[in-house]
Amino acid sequence: MAPVLQKALPIVGSALGRKMGVRVEVAGHRACTDGESIWLPAFDPQRPEQEKLAWGFLSHEAAHVRYTDFYLDYEGSALRRRLTNLLEDIRIEKAISREYPGAAFSLADVVHQLVIEPKFSG
Repeated sequence: MAPVLQKALPIVGSALGRKMGVRVEVAGHRACTDGESIWLPAFDPQRPEQEKLAWGFLSHEAAHVRYTDFYLDYEGSALRRRLTNLLEDIRIEKAISREYPGAAFSLADVVHQLVIEPKFSG
């Protein structure tokens, strides 16, 4: 990964997540967060569309860091967890886009790229 980008991701993740010290790791095939760390799919920084994916995934996961209550109890229901996460994804993406209008473009880039190249998962 480009050194400048590697250094920028945790800074932007902390700013968007409104939480100091958010750790950002780039590896694997999934984008996710536990509220303290953000994991982004590995990407080739030489391919602009993949760099756009990284920024979009970072915006989405940092929005979870900022707005999601990670202590919700789903009472063991996988369906309840999935439906709640779907609604939460919509809510946090709208919220982060209101505060940081540029995030809406990054999030739209992810949707566009996932339609073209659905091998990535978030």
